[in-house]
Parts: sequence; structure tokens; C-alpha cells
Amino acid sequence: MNCLQLNNEACVLIRSSLNDSARERLSLALFETCSKPTTSAAPQHMSLDSSFSSSAESTSSLEHEYDEGMRTFSEPIHISCTQSYALPDAATLRCTVLFNLGLVHSFLSENEEAITYFSDCLEALENLSLSQACRPSAVAVLNNLGHAYFRLGKHGEAVKYYERSIAVARSQYNYCHLDIAAALNSIGVARLYSLSHDSETTFKTLQYFLEANSIRTAVLGDGNDHDRETATVINNIGRVKFIAKEYSEAIKYYKASYEIRMKLLGARHIDVAATLNNMAQAHHKLDLNDTAKDLYKEYIEIASNVFGTSHNDVATAIRCLAEVHEDDEEFEEAIHFYTKSIKSFSSIQKVSSSEKNHVEVEVAHTLHRLCNVYYKMGDEEAALACCEKCYEFETQIPNYPQNNLVNTALNAAHINQNLGDTSNALHYYTEACKIQRAMGPSEETKLASTLSHMGHIFDKCGEYSAAMKAYEEALLLRVNAQGSSHFEVSSTLNAMGMVCYKTQSYEVALKCFEESLSIRKKSEQARTRDITTILFNLGSVHMDTGNSLQALQCFQECYNIEKGSEDTKITNLVGTLKQLGRTYMARSEGKPAVECFKEGVELCKLNENKAVAKELPSFLKMLGNAYLILGDMEKAMNAFCESMRNGEEHSGQEGDQELPLDFYLLSKVDFKQCAPAA
Repeated sequence: MNCLQLNNEACVLIRSSLNDSARERLSLALFETCSKPTTSAAPQHMSLDSSFSSSAESTSSLEHEYDEGMRTFSEPIHISCTQSYALPDAATLRCTVLFNLGLVHSFLSENEEAITYFSDCLEALENLSLSQACRPSAVAVLNNLGHAYFRLGKHGEAVKYYERSIAVARSQYNYCHLDIAAALNSIGVARLYSLSHDSETTFKTLQYFLEANSIRTAVLGDGNDHDRETATVINNIGRVKFIAKEYSEAIKYYKASYEIRMKLLGARHIDVAATLNNMAQAHHKLDLNDTAKDLYKEYIEIASNVFGTSHNDVATAIRCLAEVHEDDEEFEEAIHFYTKSIKSFSSIQKVSSSEKNHVEVEVAHTLHRLCNVYYKMGDEEAALACCEKCYEFETQIPNYPQNNLVNTALNAAHINQNLGDTSNALHYYTEACKIQRAMGPSEETKLASTLSHMGHIFDKCGEYSAAMKAYEEALLLRVNAQGSSHFEVSSTLNAMGMVCYKTQSYEVALKCFEESLSIRKKSEQARTRDITTILFNLGSVHMDTGNSLQALQCFQECYNIEKGSEDTKITNLVGTLKQLGRTYMARSEGKPAVECFKEGVELCKLNENKAVAKELPSFLKMLGNAYLILGDMEKAMNAFCESMRNGEEHSGQEGDQELPLDFYLLSKVDFKQCAPAA
């Protein structure tokens, strides 16, 4: 069988998607062109069919890929017999075989091999003196080289070949030629995948698509509304508009593309489905969630029939549908679709390690979302089970983003802490610390935050030595990363002061609180409560060390600030009044003590807050004691009796030294609620 027959048989096989068989014949044909010259055994005549059309009927292994307008030159070259042209010489025939070999390897996703054959073909073409009729083949080769590099993720190289294709095409044709439009569109697609999405870059990318569309309109005229490639370019314009957050504009272009594709391809075609998916995303961004749900469901139905459910895009669309339900607080539906998405991702056949890694990352991301839904529902046990499963899964993924792993560990720690499992919470905080330490100096601030979480738990559990150790390391990290006057430094100092207070290390506690107060008074970030918290804690230390005058000054300043602020919580003001009154009592100053306790009684009576109302008996009893200091027995007895009527048995005893420090955050700790993967 000669070279020409092998080539033509391969073309038939390629059109039938029998690419392995086509590759075998083309390899033999290439060997034939190398081993002997082609001669005419009979007076037959042939010509190169160099019309590289993008026929919608052409089939290949790429037929289940979305059409982004990058397969314009995907038709194999068939050498047909005519009476007009002589049999092509060996060099031209070799170029044809090389081109077809490049195509078949591209169809088989063997892109490195495709590049080799297309490059050899291009080199051979450049060494030939080709007729005008054959010159366009160079445009086809350059476009296919661009596409092969694009599929390898080498988008910069792809753009270079598309630009060369445009230069060759413009040397052969006028400005308005469909080959130029095709290359412009391909450059736009490569830019979509490779470049940042800042406004300037996005605008330039949009220009490529707009120019491609203008050329197609100029060439096709009214036929533009019935052109598949035009629909693809319009869809790509919509994609850029979406990236630019012009969602209404994006929908307009998507709808125009959808209408053309529906006419030409029918409702069940995958490219029609792709446009539905794009419209769903844009509607979701505009909070048009009912429409978004319908569009996602329609896409999923079509794509599942084409790809099967074990496909990345199907699994991703199911997750997107779950996200819409989550946004609408339809949590049961969200759980259903997140679970379905995980099953879909997990059933994908993983051929290469990179594909396996991609699928595992997607499963982890979906587990994060599922955990978040359970957390929103208040089902913390289910959220914890999901979160812990996610963490175990993520630790097995090669090269998994460490920030994501830290977030998962912190979420697991936080939920365990909420459920009262401090041991497990500390386990996950420790895991997070290990990862953050390994990530280096850039994570110092976040590591300090994790250590503060650990210190807080140790403090609550009465493990003060461990708490102090965690806080001290957090303090050093924050001073190093943020400076000694940063607000977060004051939060750590406050937490350290509380530990020292509980262990009766009053001198150190005072130093911590004083330094914390100094920082907060200078900080623009500090709120009223941030300052009153430290004043209250300082007053408590002074009171316990017998410095009643200093305690009085702290509590009075704390009261004045809280009284003058609209943001003050009533529970905080009540706690300050109680301590201020007790301090006056310790100094035997009955009159100002009476004023404090009377104000406290009024607040308790008038406020519906249960935490405040239950303080009424305690305030009444302290008011009675204050009247005793003043020698007013009648008012004292009235206060004691009223205290008993209001449930004195439920309040603290007079001799109690427990201070209402729980009215305040002892450290500024912001727990992240199921942070999504970065």
C-alpha cells in the first residue's frame, strides 16, 4: 500500500474517531515518504484538498470538549484525484502526512507528540516553494501548534503561535478573513486562562474577542446569526464580561450565543449546555437564584448524558447548585447536592497523578462547603465529623495548599471547643501550629493567633503554666511581626495579665494590664469596650492587693466611659457598678456606695435582660450593707427584705470575692466559622 493510500485511509479513520488505527497508517505513510521517492506509476492526477474547514459533522476524541473556538483547523488533509493537478511530490506529501499525524496525536491528547509533528511540518513547509493555493496550510499548522501548547497549559507559547498565524494569514489575505478571526479568538481564550483578571488585562482580552466578532460579522453579514463559530466568540465575550463582574452584560451575550447554538446544534448538545452553565453562574452572582437553579439543573441533565456523572464538570455544576441552595438557606437541599457532588468527584477515573490530585482537591473543597452548611444549621456534631474527615483527607493530598490545611485544622479545633472537647480542640490547634511553624516567618501573625486560642483553652482548664507559655510565645511573635504598639499585642498582654491574676502574681499582672492599657489608649483601632476591659481588670488587681484608691480610680474611669458610650452593653455597666460600689464599701464610703447600688437596682428592675435581672437580689443586699455603714437601719432592713423577696437564695453571698470578669473577653480571639479553602 503506497503513502497516498495510507494517508487517505487515515483521514477516513480520523473522521470516524478511530484514531489509534489512523496513527498506525500515518506512521507507515511517513516511513514511506522517508524510504523512497513518490513516482507516478500511471498518468493519474491529484490535488491537495487544503480547505481546513471546521465542519460541525467532523468527529474526533475532542468532540466531548467544549467548543471555545480553538479547533478551526481540525480537519485532516485528504489527497483526492482530479484531472487538474499532477501528483504531489514527495516533500508535499510528507508535509501532509506530518500534519495529519499532528492532528491524530492531538485528538488522542498526546500533545507533546502533536507539537513534534506540527513543528516538523512547519519546518518542511518553510523549506518548500509552495504555490499560492498551498500557502494557507501554514496558517493551519501554526494554529494547531498554538492549540497543542494551550492544552499543555503553556499559554504564553500558544499565544506566540497564534500571533504568527495571524501574520501569515494577513500576508495572504485582506484584513477581514475568518482565519484571522479564529486566531484572534484563540489568543483571547489563552489569555483568559493564563493572565490575571485585573481591569486592564481583562479589557485587552475583550478586544481580541470583539475584533474577532467584527471580522466574522463583516465576512458573513446576515449569515452571522447562523454561524457556529460566531456563537462561540459571542459566548467568549460573555465570559470576559463575567470576569469583569458585568453580570447583566454577560447574560446578554450568553443568551445571544445560546439562541444561535440552539438553532444549529439542538437542545441536547454539550455546547448549548455550556452556555446554560455560564448563564447559571451569572444569574447566581445577581442573586437571581431561582433562575440559576433551573439553569444548573438543565446543564447537569445534558452534561450527565454526554459525559456521564463521573465527570469533573458535572460534579462541579452539582456543587454550584448546592451553593445556590446554601445561599437561599435551603440547607437540606444543599446537603443533598454537596453529598452528590462528592460522590461524583470520587467516582471520576483518575488516569494520571495530576488528575488524581485535582479530584482530591475538589473533594476537599466540597467537604469544606458541606461542613459549613452543617455549622450554619447548628448541627455541630455533623459539622465536626465532616471537618475531621476533610482534614484527614487533605493530609493525604500531595502538595496540598498548607493554608487550606491550617484552616481545616482550626475549624475542627473551634468546633471541638464549642462541643466542650478541649483535648481534641488542643490536638487540632497543635496540628495547625506545626504547619504554621513550617511555613516560616510569613505566618507569624497567624501562628500567634493559634497560640492565643491554645492559651485561652489552657486558661479555662486551669493549666496556667501552659497558658502562660502559649501567650508568651504569641506575644514575642506579634511584637516581632506587628510591632510593640499593635492592638493585638495589647490583647495578648491582657490575656497574660488574667493568668497572672488567677495565679496571684499580682505585680506581673499589673505590668501586663498597664502596658495593655497604654497601647489601647493610643490605638485608633480600640473601641470603648477594649479600654474599659483593661480598666476593670486593673481595678480588680488593685482591689485584691489592698490599693483601694487606685482601684477606685480605675473603676470610676471605667464607669464614666461606659456611661457616656452608646455602645456599652448593659451587663458590662452593671458589673462595673457592682465593683465600684464594693470599692467604696471597702473604703467605708457609704454614701457613694449607696448611689452606685441604687443605680444598679434601677438598672436591674428596668432591664429585661435575664443576666441583669438576676443581679437584683445581690444589689439590694449590698445596698442594705451600705445603709448600715451610714447608720440608716430602716432603709437597710427594707433593702434586705426586698432582696429576700427577689430570690436572694439565687444570688452570690456577701462574702464572695468572685468578680464579674466574665462580662469581658479576656483576650481578643476571633474564631473563624468554617473558613472555605483558599
